[in-house]
Amino acid sequence: MKILAIDQSSNISGWSYFHEKELIKYDLLDVSKCGKTINRISMIIKWIDWFIKNHEVDLIIFEDVGFQNESKYKQTQEYQENHEDRDNVATFQTLSKLLGVLEYHCTINNIQYQIKKPSAWRSSCGIKGTKRHEVKKNALDFVKKKWNLDIEEDIAEAICIGWSEVGAKNFKHTWGTFSK
Repeated sequence: MKILAIDQSSNISGWSYFHEKELIKYDLLDVSKCGKTINRISMIIKWIDWFIKNHEVDLIIFEDVGFQNESKYKQTQEYQENHEDRDNVATFQTLSKLLGVLEYHCTINNIQYQIKKPSAWRSSCGIKGTKRHEVKKNALDFVKKKWNLDIEEDIAEAICIGWSEVGAKNFKHTWGTFSK
């Protein structure tokens, strides 16, 4: 089975490509300079279509979208020292739109896909953490230990998303349950 796993974002997405349990390729897809959100989403779809056309892909795995409620975290000293200006509601809305469009695109083009919850892929890889930076660091550590790669966080997460499907202890094809 050949799997394309994507840690999608409306700006810079990490992706990985597995054949069975072998990591074949990985990289970033940067659409940050493509203008409006809809233009960036369109470029992501064009890239996915190009990738499928140029590589055999049996299944695409997208990461599910989760709202990050950091209200208690915002009160901590750590947040005050490492504050990132991001509007969680706007980010959630944009990522939800992106995932919806990707799901629709796959459905109408008969592309097999799966949407994987972050907690599911993290659990499969033994990644723990409650804060965003902890999870990202642990994903980087997992990829470093397993493949000896020093890569970007988004690529590490995409590799973990793919590995959570192909590297499970009892590898099985679960793609028969997807929407068509």
